[in-house]
Amino acid sequence: MILIGLENCPGCKIIKDKHPELRYIEVPRSTQGADRQVVNIKKRLGQLKVHEFPALLNDGMTKSIPLSVIEPDLA
Repeated sequence: MILIGLENCPGCKIIKDKHPELRYIEVPRSTQGADRQVVNIKKRLGQLKVHEFPALLNDGMTKSIPLSVIEPDLA
């Protein structure tokens, strides 16, 4: 699983710190001047209709997973 966080997101940092075993990718709020990989990740998030952060995706970044899988209190 991959945890996706948004730049300067306090909630994302909390979840990241609680789950250091997860791969973490932080995306910038703007794609201006971003490299190709960041642009592709943000496009993928848009295709998956992910608009809230932190977000949890499968390893192939093809499916959004409910955050409650790792944080049951958020269900």
